[in-house]
Amino acid sequence: EYAYLISSDGKQHRLRRRIADGSILYTHIRRMVDQDGHVMDIKNNITRREYLELLCHQDPNRMLIRLVRQTFAYQNRQFACNTIVGLPPQNLAHLSSLPLQEDTKSPKDLNTLLILTVQADDDNELVMPPSGVVGVEKEVTGLEEYSMYHLSKRGAKGSSTPTPYHADGEV
Repeated sequence: EYAYLISSDGKQHRLRRRIADGSILYTHIRRMVDQDGHVMDIKNNITRREYLELLCHQDPNRMLIRLVRQTFAYQNRQFACNTIVGLPPQNLAHLSSLPLQEDTKSPKDLNTLLILTVQADDDNELVMPPSGVVGVEKEVTGLEEYSMYHLSKRGAKGSSTPTPYHADGEV
């Protein structure tokens, strides 16, 4: 899960709490832009106590983002299917152009968004899995409205409710 913090230095600060194999890793991430305009994330692992202290500075205009990541390999490439869960409907409404089929449930019915990611230096190198395995609605690389930062915005009317956080790690 990701929590965006109030920033006084003009940089994006976020906390990440990652759970894998029964272990929890806490990370403070600072997004910086270098002099050539390249965006980079500076990541520092922190203790649970530091995480809880920093969490007190969560941006009230942004929701906690929950992400479930599943990875798979195809044609010597590592793919990650990120399922962002619990988004308010107003944050999802403008993203899809495909009509829903009546006999299937869309992830949007569950207020989720699925984003498939893969690293490739050249688009020509990339071989996508067959459409029966992965259905791609549209390419969203570089589109701000699909960034977690943008998706974390609370509704303009403040209609979304904050996701509760429990210090014991349960939600």
